[in-house]
Amino acid sequence: MMRKALIAAALMALSSCGTTGQQSPVLTLARAAIPALGAGPPGDPSAAPPGFSPQEVAANPGAYSLITIHGLYPAGLARIVEASDGRVTYESQYRFSAAYRDGILVGTRGLADDLMAADPGNLLAAIRAGGGTTRRVHETLSPLDEIERTSFDCTIGGGALETVNLGLKEVPARGWEEECLGGGLQFKNKYWLDSAGEIVASRQFVSETVAYLRENSL
Repeated sequence: MMRKALIAAALMALSSCGTTGQQSPVLTLARAAIPALGAGPPGDPSAAPPGFSPQEVAANPGAYSLITIHGLYPAGLARIVEASDGRVTYESQYRFSAAYRDGILVGTRGLADDLMAADPGNLLAAIRAGGGTTRRVHETLSPLDEIERTSFDCTIGGGALETVNLGLKEVPARGWEEECLGGGLQFKNKYWLDSAGEIVASRQFVSETVAYLRENSL
């Protein structure tokens, strides 16, 4: 409850300043975490979809996360638009979407080079076993708009306790790395798990041109 109250206060502060014109520490924190709150895609900042006002976020912060694609989109909010059987789809304020299953990225839409689908194999089981190997399969679109499937051999390791910045607070979490190689590509995903074994933050590969998507809960 205290966490939700802090998030709500921070987000509500975005819509108002004190009469002195000075920003409160809470407002400064919120602006630093979500500098583009309410904006649309770069180049069209007025085109944010509905559902991203400070009041709406403050009313239900658990339905939102922070998503960043370095070089394409700064840190911005994404809200849950569909959730079923462990699969959650987020709509970004920048008008792209990302789907996760148990915290693992399984697809994107609206990016220049989307991840159409992903099968991460036994990734979660390997993490919970303390490390191991897996084979994942990605589906992307070719220049002829045909589905291309690429298999990657991946090694999972790590597990060190780290302090993870979730935007409005920092939490202890264990960091796990997944190093993958296949189809002439090599990438390294990272997942941070809390004490309950849930993924609270991640940096996951989308495609060769988009690179990585960073996501975390508020």
